[in-house]
Amino acid sequence: MDLIKTYFINFIFDFIEIINEMSPYLMLGFLFAGLLHVFFPKQKVNKFMGGNNTKAAINASLLGIPLPLCSCGVIPTGISFYKHGASKGSAISFMTSTPETWQEWNIIVEGMTCNHCKENVENAIRSVRGIEDVQINLTSGEVIFAGKSVDQNKVKDEIESVGYNIRKEFLLP
Repeated sequence: MDLIKTYFINFIFDFIEIINEMSPYLMLGFLFAGLLHVFFPKQKVNKFMGGNNTKAAINASLLGIPLPLCSCGVIPTGISFYKHGASKGSAISFMTSTPETWQEWNIIVEGMTCNHCKENVENAIRSVRGIEDVQINLTSGEVIFAGKSVDQNKVKDEIESVGYNIRKEFLLP
């Protein structure tokens, strides 16, 4: 029974943590959706993205390309377009053409044994252009770093240049 209680408490804390991490990006998406609602009335959305044809999909893609929305923010914006008259194809075209500007990676770094090691790895990662966030778990060696237009190979090179090895890596959604 104690194991179930611990699991449930951990689940609740993790759930709240995920909501806290996602909420600013969702709010940004809702802000864009609101701005688009004001500046792109239903008539314009219908005119440029309402048809079930290639032109409507291209218009939606051209609108999505310059917008700096992450995957959490583009969904409310695409739904707003759909609700205001864009075809399903246009809404999907918009959502897939919007660049994913925020990327997040999770890696396992071997060899960190103290806070000094942790600081070395963090400073090495932060020295790469585009890095905006670094989180390191010294016990597990797990490192999560995120930013815009980050050269992942440069991050790997910087970590290895300060004497640590990367055991496992993957891009987070």
